[in-house]
Amino acid sequence: MSDISLQLDPPIARQIDLPSDVVRERERLAKPTLVYPFDAPPEAGKTFEVAPGVVWMRMPLPMQLNHINVWGLEDEGGWAVVD
Repeated sequence: MSDISLQLDPPIARQIDLPSDVVRERERLAKPTLVYPFDAPPEAGKTFEVAPGVVWMRMPLPMQLNHINVWGLEDEGGWAVVD
């Protein structure tokens, strides 16, 4: 079995205009890793505005998968919730 790794080529990263700190972090990593744009998720029962008219919420679940992320999208008529 061979090891498979994904590395973001720094010149390509710069062509797609990634922030330099993200590029340095990607260059340092040996395998794919998610880079999150926020320091922490929203607390249970709270919303976190990620963009105008878009909020992030976490819905707790009573099992090993202990939550799902849901999104509130504001429209002229109110809000839609998407999971």
